Amino acid sequence: MAATTAAFVMDIHPPTEPDLRQSLESDDQPETPNATFQFTQSRGLTTVTHSGGDTLAADRVTLATDDGSQQWADSGEVTEGDSRTVSGSGVRVLWNGEVIGESGT
Repeated sequence: MAATTAAFVMDIHPPTEPDLRQSLESDDQPETPNATFQFTQSRGLTTVTHSGGDTLAADRVTLATDDGSQQWADSGEVTEGDSRTVSGSGVRVLWNGEVIGESGT
């Protein structure tokens, strides 16, 4: 009875379907960005350059190689023209664990 009274007095109502859908599509699970990368290899190093598309949250981007993986950066953004050099080959750019770019070798 008290819960019913509180719901009535405070105008509390269950979420509607659009409300539920919006909460499921929150920033915790962002859409996969549309970004392109260029890979340049020299002497066991690979330089990865953001060559176009969406700006990315740097802390959600991982560079994975045959030698291991590392986050692009702890904070900030990855924008067109930004680059990182990593040791190894077989470089993959990951967004929240999903491959969004990879080198040819």
